[in-house]
Amino acid sequence: MTTDQRMFQRNADKIPRLVILNPETRQRVLEEAHDRLGHKGEQAVYDVLRLRHVASCHECQHRKMMRMMKPPTISTPVTIFEKVYIDVMVMQPPSGKYEYIVCARDDLTGVLEASPLSKNNSHQLAKFFWEKIYCQYGAIVEHSHLILREAIVKACPKQRNGKIKNWHKYIDIAVFADRVTTSSVTGYTPYYLLHGVEPLLPMDLIEATFMVEGFQSGISTEELLALRIRQLSRHPDDLNHAAEMLKQARIQSQYKPGELVLVQNSRLEMTVNRFKTDPRYLGPYEVVRRTYGGAYKLRELDGTVISRSVAAFRLLPYVT
Repeated sequence: MTTDQRMFQRNADKIPRLVILNPETRQRVLEEAHDRLGHKGEQAVYDVLRLRHVASCHECQHRKMMRMMKPPTISTPVTIFEKVYIDVMVMQPPSGKYEYIVCARDDLTGVLEASPLSKNNSHQLAKFFWEKIYCQYGAIVEHSHLILREAIVKACPKQRNGKIKNWHKYIDIAVFADRVTTSSVTGYTPYYLLHGVEPLLPMDLIEATFMVEGFQSGISTEELLALRIRQLSRHPDDLNHAAEMLKQARIQSQYKPGELVLVQNSRLEMTVNRFKTDPRYLGPYEVVRRTYGGAYKLRELDGTVISRSVAAFRLLPYVT
């Protein structure tokens, strides 16, 4: 406040701005800024006044084009599951007694928990909080989980009318698929942020047939999760198939009479210093017959029968 009773507002390192309280004075200042400065547009008049005066007039505030923008808020949780985003989604048609999916995603790691619900009420939600959140992580709580819902819809088998069925059986697989998928925000999988190590996947153990068709560059997050769900849902069948393949591989193939085979050079296995230049297999020989004990009688290609039988594990088929 100056000695002549004029009020100014500090304006950082710029000139102080005059506070005009009298409505008539405000009107006069507006007319001066507009009429005597070449009838400039709204923005030009505003820029002239905002450097010198504090408040805008009532009419300008009603007609201003600028929208109030909410500043971005950055969540900074300190520990896992300190803050959780909860969402309940309706699934149609119902799967058994279930009609809803409740999801909870940790704000720090992105780890997801989900369960099917028969009813959307406080009792069901309280049970979910207790079993899936508090008992496992000891924390509670507030984002959309439509990505999970769309992934389940795309992964579930369809009925003839196009509706999904048994979607509640895919929730646990969908949650795991979400956990092992790299986040575009953090650059890590939620599983890694939660445990500090990457998960051990079926493909890390064996090379089986659980490679699902459809993986390609440029697919959406929902499509990626759906493919991962299908991949993981095939896991038990693929393990059984892989076990059968391994069993068949360990059981020596039966060679038919007349087939050509190679015989392992067992002399090299018996010596201390193995001869690098010597052949590992001898032959080829022709199969005569298979003995009762599983060994084979062989003969030279000129018809000379070898007196001693050869164990099946020492034979390899000869490719002509």
